[in-house]
Amino acid sequence: MRKLASFIFSLTISAVVFAKDAVVQPEGSNWKITKLNEWKLQADDDLWSFYKDDGAGALQISVYKFTEKISEQQFKEIAVDNNPSNAILSKFPIQSLPALTSEYVDSGVYWKVWYIAVENEFLLITYNCDLEYKGLEEKSIQAMVRSVRKA
Repeated sequence: MRKLASFIFSLTISAVVFAKDAVVQPEGSNWKITKLNEWKLQADDDLWSFYKDDGAGALQISVYKFTEKISEQQFKEIAVDNNPSNAILSKFPIQSLPALTSEYVDSGVYWKVWYIAVENEFLLITYNCDLEYKGLEEKSIQAMVRSVRKA
């Protein structure tokens, strides 16, 4: 998001489709995620997008890389600064990583946001879909986000 003062970490996969659940990791990164088999992955320079051809929404990961490990205080400040004012932040239990989440609706679109720190990388993960489809992909989305871990 615009308040993050860092370099965007380039991701090196351009488009990947896997036949079954697969652990994927950006080259040179400190984290990895499990992509569920019914989901496709398209990765550009600064954004990973997970989607289903007939799905309701998309899960996207933006990665911001810092020169040093992100402290707990830095992590909280970044999350608070980038969280929409109408969304309440709450803890998100995931591995042993600092993680927060929030959700909100904007112009009929449902948004779920996760903020996760892995060493010196800040992951901004978003899921959005039309409000009428909220919850349709919840189990898959939660499973993928909960699979984020240190590499």
